[in-house]
Amino acid sequence: MTQQVSSTQKLIAVGLTEEIDGFNKFKALLLTEQEALISGDTTALSEITESKDVHAQKLNELAADRTRLINSLGFADSREGIMQWLSQSSEPLVAQWNTLLKLAKEIQHLNEVNGKLIQTRLQYTQQTLSALLTAVNQANLYGPTGQPSATPQSGNVRGIIGKA
Repeated sequence: MTQQVSSTQKLIAVGLTEEIDGFNKFKALLLTEQEALISGDTTALSEITESKDVHAQKLNELAADRTRLINSLGFADSREGIMQWLSQSSEPLVAQWNTLLKLAKEIQHLNEVNGKLIQTRLQYTQQTLSALLTAVNQANLYGPTGQPSATPQSGNVRGIIGKA
């Protein structure tokens, strides 16, 4: 039984190393996304979105594997279960876990910042589009017949001239 626990703990350590590596890559991707959002590089953003999806899927798979291994040791899939597992784990495993948690917080913060940048860019785009549409509507002074369009001022003038 101890041999099984030891080998499972080794598998968890390997998995945590992979997760930490994956989190670091995901963090780098979010930083690249942030730069692209600031510079307005839409081509890079499309590529980054695809990469983020692939990385997120891989991270989810690694987390699911870790959870299965920890569950196989008899610990619940909950915060309390993780705390119990950590209390019985080696110092290197606890250090890996803490590194993973730290990276998760950093990634969450970066993701929130990027979300705000996306929202700001979206608002700017909507305001620009609205201004352009207003300008187009104002510039459309002549109708399809070549006659001036009815605007509030010109409509009143034509109405008066038409009655004279």
